[in-house]
Amino acid sequence: MAECRKCGAENREGSRFCTRCGNTLEGPSQPTQTHPIVPGSQAPPVPPLGTPPAAPQQAPYYPPAQAPGYQPPAGAPQAAYPPPVLKGKARSKGPIFWVGAGLVLIAGVLVLIATWLSWTRAPGGLISVTGWDWYDLGKAGSSFAQRGEISNAFFIYQGSYPLFTGLCSLILGGAIAFFAALTLGLRMKGFAGITLTLSLLALGIAIVNLTSILRAGNAAPGLIGGLQAGVGIYIFLIFSALGLGGSLAALAG
Repeated sequence: MAECRKCGAENREGSRFCTRCGNTLEGPSQPTQTHPIVPGSQAPPVPPLGTPPAAPQQAPYYPPAQAPGYQPPAGAPQAAYPPPVLKGKARSKGPIFWVGAGLVLIAGVLVLIATWLSWTRAPGGLISVTGWDWYDLGKAGSSFAQRGEISNAFFIYQGSYPLFTGLCSLILGGAIAFFAALTLGLRMKGFAGITLTLSLLALGIAIVNLTSILRAGNAAPGLIGGLQAGVGIYIFLIFSALGLGGSLAALAG
């Protein structure tokens, strides 16, 4: 019989472990592991000899996006914070923008059309001179302009009366209509800033022309003197101002 060196129990010959305490019968007995016992508490159980030590417990790991007690939905992957998605919100254009840009487009077309309408009329209204006729007169007058006078395809200055020809209204009206169409098509307010500048320039030219024509109404007949304002110059003036207002509305909308 083999006697256990730890508890003294008798075991069969050839047994490797004690049937009472589980101590190894072969070789020296293992020292008994002692644990301090706190009064009122239960002593921890002694594991059998030969049992591999238990792995130390670790605190549970929570991903940064999860807090204790957080329960992800079924089937959801356990992941950390998802990368922030930055979405640029396009600024919507209000009705003021659309109305303003539409008015600028109409204004540019009518300034363009005003080039071929009557700007001036001879006394009695028998002869009507369009803005394009003034272009032809200015171009032809460059060959016989006297000292102190200006006559070219863009501008005429005679007898202290400045007058811009229809080539100016043609270029400005076409440019205003073109950039207004870009403003509407691309919904970009930057083009409204261009139409604002062009409309302001067209309005200034129209005011200069109308002022010269009204001043020359009582002057002696000539290339400039003795003229009366026609409907075309008023259309040029009114829709240049409309283009200016529409551009401001498009920028504000």
